[in-house]
Amino acid sequence: MRYLGLLAVLLTASHPLSAQIISGAGSGVTEINQKTLNDGNPAIGDTTPGAPITITVPGSYRFSSNIASGNVAVPGIEINIANFAGLTLDLNGFALSGASNLNGCVSSGNPVSTRTCPAPTAADGISVSGSNVTIRNGRVSNFAGHGIDCANCTLSHLTTHSNLGYGIFASFLSQVSDSVSRDNGFGGISNGSGRVENSTASANSRYGIVAAHATDSTVNLTS
Repeated sequence: MRYLGLLAVLLTASHPLSAQIISGAGSGVTEINQKTLNDGNPAIGDTTPGAPITITVPGSYRFSSNIASGNVAVPGIEINIANFAGLTLDLNGFALSGASNLNGCVSSGNPVSTRTCPAPTAADGISVSGSNVTIRNGRVSNFAGHGIDCANCTLSHLTTHSNLGYGIFASFLSQVSDSVSRDNGFGGISNGSGRVENSTASANSRYGIVAAHATDSTVNLTS
């Protein structure tokens, strides 16, 4: 196996357009997509078709398509692993969305002076039970709870918007970086005992960023 890298370099040098390293089942990354939600996948612990996608097996997961839940009453993805078992979920530039007809916030006044939002529920976009979870690189929107709800997690390069709770609700020494949270019903980013870096919250109804440590981050009160 130690010669694989050298072989790839030699192939690329002689045939730069034809040599590729393909990620597949052998890469240790499990792909999840709309078909996973529709059909289930017992290999990852998801035995029931439809939302939520349930993941109970630690490891690395990657979106290979946008995923539309279409169900406002339940989470989009539920991660349930043992503490410190370790799991990475890479949205891979794709989006996880809830109900397109979500009964969201209503603004009134000209200019806007009042914004009324329904109370959030437990139907988060991504709900995590367990710790040492990394979520990155994508969008989560239109859920009746928080966009992402986790503890002792690492979140980066995410956009969360149009959820009824917080865009990101993290706790217990979580790390949030390079993320945008906007137009959420309760607040932008909550990470009361953790750190938020290089992130922006805008046009959220109540709170912008709530964190023990917030550096190089911005709260914009208007869109």
